[in-house]
Amino acid sequence: MKYYNSISSESAMMDTKIEYITKDEHALRFKGHYLVGFKNIEKP
Repeated sequence: MKYYNSISSESAMMDTKIEYITKDEHALRFKGHYLVGFKNIEKP
């Protein structure tokens, strides 16, 4: 996955894994959308 730095315009490729998927019905802005959590995978 490509990650962007909010401070500079640089980006980095990182190996990731989906950690969880949650449907959030109580959110005000994105009601009914899904929140996906990612975990960085350490390279051997």
